Amino acid sequence: MDNKDRLIIKYLQSGLTLERNPYRKIARKVNIPEKELLDRIKSLKKTGIIKRLGVIVHHSNSGYSANAMVVWKVPAQLAETKGTIMAGFTAVSHCYQRKTAKGWPYNLYAMIHAKSKKEIEDTIKQISKKSGIKEYEVLYTMKELKKAPIKL
Repeated sequence: MDNKDRLIIKYLQSGLTLERNPYRKIARKVNIPEKELLDRIKSLKKTGIIKRLGVIVHHSNSGYSANAMVVWKVPAQLAETKGTIMAGFTAVSHCYQRKTAKGWPYNLYAMIHAKSKKEIEDTIKQISKKSGIKEYEVLYTMKELKKAPIKL
């Protein structure tokens, strides 16, 4: 990794601008052609220096004022299959598996966004019916405290 790679990471961490060619803007700042920038990003991902590029969505700014993390108790051997079903719902922004803990039997987590609490409840019922998973808890978002990319 050289100084240009470090600059690329710095600019990626600051977020992409909402424009037609956001990578071109970063390439200009690093003083390299856009193709070289994209090749370097691919290389940084391939070597594991960059794990992932993702979007931070501020759902409340998008008209989604109801949010809930639904935690599901799923037999371990079915977690991937059931998680795939849950992640297939458009209201689910992410779904992932975690280890259980003493007093906390839930191992599958699905974040649901909707325009109302009723929409969330309807989605949960649909997910439960389609997945066959009946044991869950709903943790509604009370207040968003922080949403920012990680900086090195």
